[in-house]
Amino acid sequence: MMRTAYMNVSAPCTPSPECIAEVRSFVDGRHRQGFWVEYNRALKYITMLLPSILDQELRQSDSKDVGRPVMVDLGAGMYGKENSPDDSDALALLAGFKDQVDVHAFEARPDKAEALKVEALRRNSTSAYASKRLHVHAMGAADVAGQLRFANCGGSTNWMIVDRGATPPRGCVVKYEVPVSSLDDLVREGMLKGRRLLYIKVDIEGSEVAVAKGMALLLARQMVELMSFEYAKNWNIPMFVEAQRGNHRRVNSTMLESFYRDPSQVERTLESFQRMMAGYGYDTYLIHGGVRGSNKGLTHEDGPHNRPWRATLVPAYGPYFERGIFEICLRRHHFKQQWCWNDLLVVRRDNWALKQRIFSVLHGSQPARPFPSCNEASCF
Repeated sequence: MMRTAYMNVSAPCTPSPECIAEVRSFVDGRHRQGFWVEYNRALKYITMLLPSILDQELRQSDSKDVGRPVMVDLGAGMYGKENSPDDSDALALLAGFKDQVDVHAFEARPDKAEALKVEALRRNSTSAYASKRLHVHAMGAADVAGQLRFANCGGSTNWMIVDRGATPPRGCVVKYEVPVSSLDDLVREGMLKGRRLLYIKVDIEGSEVAVAKGMALLLARQMVELMSFEYAKNWNIPMFVEAQRGNHRRVNSTMLESFYRDPSQVERTLESFQRMMAGYGYDTYLIHGGVRGSNKGLTHEDGPHNRPWRATLVPAYGPYFERGIFEICLRRHHFKQQWCWNDLLVVRRDNWALKQRIFSVLHGSQPARPFPSCNEASCF
């Protein structure tokens, strides 16, 4: 489905200086721990709300007879029990959208891919739709077709991708080598050919930037409305981990600038990522959340159904972005993140109605809360 071409995308809006200052103060202030996935689980909450957020897009699919829309989960395996932070988003999508969409779940570990099929048939929330609407693929995604090596670095959830020919970091052991493809290839000639993509979630242990590069054609044609990406320590091991050994505050300004001058490093920064997305006509947001009315994080047993939640999107694109503030993983001690795990939401810029629905669902009648100076949803 062709939309705006890459060279003709609309420019990011121009927010007021007061709005920019308010957003930057929020990121750098006392709310900063709320970006940490282990604390907030806000993407899980937003995933539950997607049937309401994408309601209009579903109606458009019905009226245009373009076929059942598709949700894509890259990194779909269960690495925790039901309702935990590491439960499968593919199963949450299936439970929420039921028979309205096809869910394509990509999981590189064959054992986890098989377990996902079994669990989908077991759960009351998904069993009625699992055989028809859940499509599990034991493979990964990257910028080009090939093989990827997955290494375990201790524990059930601490995995990373090791480049071909590279030696895993100390404490990490390569466990799997799996086939991968780019999303552009899958849309052009593979299992996603001719399908309408409403939402893509990417959480694949550090290769999120490679996946984004591998969907350049899809993005240039603006063929997807909404995406989420994990932004975490494995985006760039030298930048986010090695440079901070023993550093209990932040990477200093000299070191930060040296990273940005190094072509091998800068590609995997949040600044470069949001610029790439902006060039294709998409706006990038950091997802922030936590338990309403409490300064405490959630326990491992807490699920999104069990607590009152709050979540918001913090613009991290164009005029809002300032590298000394927004590169959260370079300041992980400042943000109280031992390992640095965060989530991004990326929205097609020209879909003003979708932006407004997101903020309406999350905030009710105050679309820019908690940023009162940013009172125009289309410029936020």
